[in-house]
Amino acid sequence: MIFAFSTLLYADVPQMMNYQGKLTTPAGALIDSTLSMVISIYDNQADVSPVWAETLMVQVEKGIFSVVLGNVHPLTNDLFDGTVQYLGVKAGTDPEMTPRKEIVSVGYAYRAAYAEVAVNDGDWNFRITDTADTTLMTGGEWGIARSGNVLYGNTDSTHVNLGVACTTGTSGQNYNYCTVAGGYLNTASGENATIGGGYGNTANDINATVGGGYSNTASGDYSTVAGGYGNQASSYSATIGGGFFNTASRDYSTIAGGYNSDASGISATVGGGYRNTASGDYSTVPGGYADTAGGDFSLAAGDGVRITGDGDYTFAFGRNFTTATPNAVIFHNSVDPIKIGVGTTVPDEELHVVGNIKMVDGNQAAGKVLTSDASGVGTWQAAAGGIGGSGTANYVSKFTASTTLGNSIIYEESGNVGIGTSNPSNPIWVNGTVLEIVEPTTNDAAAVVLRNLNSEKNNSNGGVIFGNQEEPNICRIVGAADDSLNSGKIYFGTRNAGTYSTKMMIRANGNVGIGTMSPQGALDVSSTTGAFIVPRMTTAQRDALSAVNGMIIYNTTTNQFNFYENGAWVTK
Repeated sequence: MIFAFSTLLYADVPQMMNYQGKLTTPAGALIDSTLSMVISIYDNQADVSPVWAETLMVQVEKGIFSVVLGNVHPLTNDLFDGTVQYLGVKAGTDPEMTPRKEIVSVGYAYRAAYAEVAVNDGDWNFRITDTADTTLMTGGEWGIARSGNVLYGNTDSTHVNLGVACTTGTSGQNYNYCTVAGGYLNTASGENATIGGGYGNTANDINATVGGGYSNTASGDYSTVAGGYGNQASSYSATIGGGFFNTASRDYSTIAGGYNSDASGISATVGGGYRNTASGDYSTVPGGYADTAGGDFSLAAGDGVRITGDGDYTFAFGRNFTTATPNAVIFHNSVDPIKIGVGTTVPDEELHVVGNIKMVDGNQAAGKVLTSDASGVGTWQAAAGGIGGSGTANYVSKFTASTTLGNSIIYEESGNVGIGTSNPSNPIWVNGTVLEIVEPTTNDAAAVVLRNLNSEKNNSNGGVIFGNQEEPNICRIVGAADDSLNSGKIYFGTRNAGTYSTKMMIRANGNVGIGTMSPQGALDVSSTTGAFIVPRMTTAQRDALSAVNGMIIYNTTTNQFNFYENGAWVTK
């Protein structure tokens, strides 16, 4: 069945038009707000009264807004009669923006209602394939389009437009291979531009592609937006995988997804997340929240990590900090310290290394120590007051000069210590003069103190043992507690024919016993095998004495005992 062409198209033309824009403050800051907008259509730039106007409440996010005109006041067919029309925009309380923008694309689709594009082509025909859809096929194989769409250009067999109220090509241009596979209010207006579907999408440069979604724009050569909402890939080979209100605005910039992120450096990349910015050339933000990689070849990751434009070649990870330091690797958390583990999964300090650490600064060498300056910078330095020298095994070292060591005369082997010998056979073995003590100058000091912690009466509390190579315990002097722990006595003992016995004792009361351990007087001599011998001298030697009462001698001149009594020597 054949119908009039104009009648069918007129019935299918929608009375709405998609409009997108970017809104900033006079200083260039992007606006995030919901505000009232008045959209008007004028016959020329100078008209005061519009031929059509509509007031809308518009949500502006990151400066981007998208509206459909005609929802309140339909855009009637007579608005677009082939003459130039101008669009005016008034945002909030501000005056209408100037200059007005010429309407060059979607609005002119209304001329299809009168089929004026087919005036000079008598070969066109169309047919209804079913009751659900209408397909237009040009007689010259110029292109194929679903009813209600607009195709601009005159090259044979190049356009495909199967959407609703969609446009391929650009008025006044002869672009090839423009495609809209489906959707509503989509525009593929660049050479080889493609839109897969969705709503209100635009691909308006060479080889630009929008896969689908809502209100996405691919406006750079070879740019791509795979999907999502309100995304803009506006430079050469810029790519956005999806997400919401993302912008890739420099050559080769990429945003994989996420929300409200910017890749504004050459070859900059944002992997995802929310409100991230990669503004340095070749910079990267893998994800996270409100991160900025502003330096060239920089990488920022985490929560609120910001690398400024001076931070080239810097890697930063952590939480809520800003750095402008170039050529750095920074781990920082402004709330809790970051702990880095090397060789461990449970670091308990800011740096926890399991294994060896190698630090090379050009000064490293054997024996050097790591030294910090006042700023905490560590370098390898020679040890302050370093000591050198050599020695022999088992010898205790001694200073041979102010900074060198050598052997002393003290030798240790198997727990025995030798002084002056390298072959000690006792715990302490001295070869040579054993001991020389200079008496202390204070009255209450002792040159030598011998003490043990025995707490029993009559047991040894320290002493001196004398011996030789054959018999190590040939005689001894021993101190011991007397009848109480705070009283003392001294034993003098010797060994005779292998048998040891005490020969003399000084008790705590001052009594001296020879041959007895219980002296009854100041001097108590007890023996059954020997006698007591008094001093022997001549008369002349006797008279040279400073005599005192009580002296006894044996006079060898007279062979008699002499006693000094009452101031004179007497013989008895």
